[in-house]
Amino acid sequence: MQQHTTTTIDVLDVCPRRRIEVELPLSTIEELDNLAAISHSTRETVLAQLINAALISDTPQLPAGEDPIERLAEHAHLTRRRSLELAQGVAER
Repeated sequence: MQQHTTTTIDVLDVCPRRRIEVELPLSTIEELDNLAAISHSTRETVLAQLINAALISDTPQLPAGEDPIERLAEHAHLTRRRSLELAQGVAER
């Protein structure tokens, strides 16, 4: 039996790509930047990892756990509120 020495990262690095542009709420960009800082990465890398993780999920549009719709609604509310604060120049969280 032949052993494969190619890693997932190797495959992703040579995979043909195309740049896309997305518009996100300001607070979502802030969250991506925070995650990127923690992982010493870029927001684009974090976003790509999130997309890849969602694509292998059976229900990428719903978080795991109890009452996912309520959790999504609450997060949407917080996202909107924080985005409005950022647009008005409020820096603190």
